[in-house]
Amino acid sequence: MPPRVTTIDGGGPEGAPFSADLQASVNAELTSILEAPIFTQSNRCKRFLSYVVLQTLSGFAGDLKERTIGISVFDRTNDYDTGEDSIVRVTANEVRKRLGHYYAESGGVHPLQIELPRGSYVPEFRFQATRRSSKIAEAPEVGAVRARIDSVISDVAAQEKQPATIPGVVFTTSGL
Repeated sequence: MPPRVTTIDGGGPEGAPFSADLQASVNAELTSILEAPIFTQSNRCKRFLSYVVLQTLSGFAGDLKERTIGISVFDRTNDYDTGEDSIVRVTANEVRKRLGHYYAESGGVHPLQIELPRGSYVPEFRFQATRRSSKIAEAPEVGAVRARIDSVISDVAAQEKQPATIPGVVFTTSGL
């Protein structure tokens, strides 16, 4: 049976706000990513990723356009030519590569992953519930994070009959 994926889209501060638990989970994952060696090497990538994630959490995913990011993150003028200055596109591609390396090389399990889909500057937050083995001992901190994420997944699953409007959130509930 293929995994069930629920995508919740929306745009703007008028959309439903992210829950405090969801924001805490995303912020914790963002902090972990930004502290990883692959991101500490690039202030430009760190600034870009932080900006798009925090704007999305604030309800402004609809405003994540190339020009807006260039002005807000890279201090470009309001009239800069996006055709001649590709800093936003180049940095987005670099962030995608670094995120891929981060998740491929990190030893830990990431029940929440931050992704930047091709063709978009709006990040996706992917929650994947996994089956837990009783044979594997789990550190208390990991158990607490898993419980919080499982709670968020349960809340969203319960609300599926009433579509929410949260930009950039994808819940993958496979392996349950």
